[in-house]
Amino acid sequence: MNVNTLIGLAVLPGFLLMLYFYKKDIHEPEPVEKVRKVLLWGALVSVLAVLLELPLQYAVQHTFAAGSLSLAFFNAFLVAATVEELCKYLVVRKTIYDDPEFNEPYDGIVYCVAASLGFAIAENILYVLSGGIGVAILRALLSVPAHALFGVFLGYFMGLSKFAEPSRRLRFHMVGLVIAIATHGLYDFVLFTGIPTVQLTVFPLMGLFWMVGLWKVKKLVAASPFIGTTPVQRQEAGANGEQPQSPNVKAPEREPATGLFIPREDTL
Repeated sequence: MNVNTLIGLAVLPGFLLMLYFYKKDIHEPEPVEKVRKVLLWGALVSVLAVLLELPLQYAVQHTFAAGSLSLAFFNAFLVAATVEELCKYLVVRKTIYDDPEFNEPYDGIVYCVAASLGFAIAENILYVLSGGIGVAILRALLSVPAHALFGVFLGYFMGLSKFAEPSRRLRFHMVGLVIAIATHGLYDFVLFTGIPTVQLTVFPLMGLFWMVGLWKVKKLVAASPFIGTTPVQRQEAGANGEQPQSPNVKAPEREPATGLFIPREDTL
């Protein structure tokens, strides 16, 4: 199979997933060029992630026995999950978080998914070029969607934080990061163990991630302050630096989440 076909197979899952999550933003869609910018930065930051991971990986490999569960654990949670999720977080925090277009809670998911899928696409191209079509199919079903879902978990709390009291925003960021790192680390650890029966649990694990992730998407879409507004109202509010408040939802900043995965029932 030629190189161009393999690159296309590597890029396609990320593109389709980005389109899926973008289309969920039904009340006030983000500008395509801003989503594209974040996605590109997500791909570029993968270089930084590799540079940070290499010395950590060297240290871990010289600390724990080859093939041990301890090695798998630290490679999964410290080397891969912590470094990669921090890099994605920094992309969103530095490139789009303070942008006026980040004006509804679901935007946190859109932009975090964009950063995650940019990262995943860059990573996927390398793996597919070296592994071929079999790797492309397997990663299209598992690794690329996993990165998108880690972005959903981080983006959920980034979205809530934008509309919380300023003094509480850092807490939301930290909770989102911890959950993204924990889920990413668990996913990688299952695969890094090298134990077939453990590795097979990645399929129900991904099912659980999808279930929770789509629930979070539904929650934040329903929390949009633009529900029930017209394009003219949105344009006028944007010109005044304000947000139109729909009578259908409560403003997120008044009702912050209280738990890691489950906010109070009246939050959204």
